[in-house]
Amino acid sequence: MDPFVRLARVPDRPPRVDILLAAGLLVWALLEAFVDPGPGPLAGRIAFAVAISVPLAFRRQAPGIVVVVLSVATLARALAATVAEHGTGPFPGAALLEGPGRPAELTVNPL
Repeated sequence: MDPFVRLARVPDRPPRVDILLAAGLLVWALLEAFVDPGPGPLAGRIAFAVAISVPLAFRRQAPGIVVVVLSVATLARALAATVAEHGTGPFPGAALLEGPGRPAELTVNPL
């Protein structure tokens, strides 16, 4: 099979690598929620950790929905915060949304 066709195909279910990445980010975000006394109650920090990591497992099947979920969760967290956030939870997930290849800005066009 042509490698470009294989990249263009959307799998029926999330690949293992996406599930492992989402699980790793969930562990990171949960550790941050428990260790860092950020804004809001612990339950809110745990919900935010889940909201910014679990959807990343479906980034290939529904990238638009994942972007909306991450954006809404981050916006809600920012609007509900009464003190500054010290964590870095959303940033690795946002980087993963770029996809499996290189960012378009870094891709070299030989033509």
